Amino acid sequence: MGKGQGPAPEQLGGTAIKPVGWDRTGMEAFKYLLYNPDTGEVLTRTPLSWLKITVFYTIYYSCLAAFWLAASTSSSSPFQKTAWDPNGRWTNPSLEQTQVWG
Repeated sequence: MGKGQGPAPEQLGGTAIKPVGWDRTGMEAFKYLLYNPDTGEVLTRTPLSWLKITVFYTIYYSCLAAFWLAASTSSSSPFQKTAWDPNGRWTNPSLEQTQVWG
């Protein structure tokens, strides 16, 4: 069989539908990444999506900060100063000063 002779090759599957802007390259593609005027997306997300993410992380980190603040200021903090007493026992000096032995 020579060139251009014989049956046409059979197509495998259907044709692909390419998305709008698939052929952008270089600086044009980068500009569309920063802001897409067709959809209003900023860095591939809609403003509503950015708002939801911002609200979620604001609440998340506020709760995390509140947890650590409560843990570090509580009276049973794991960061209390402790020391060895003369008998070789591990004690908390701040508790010994407040105890009254009668």
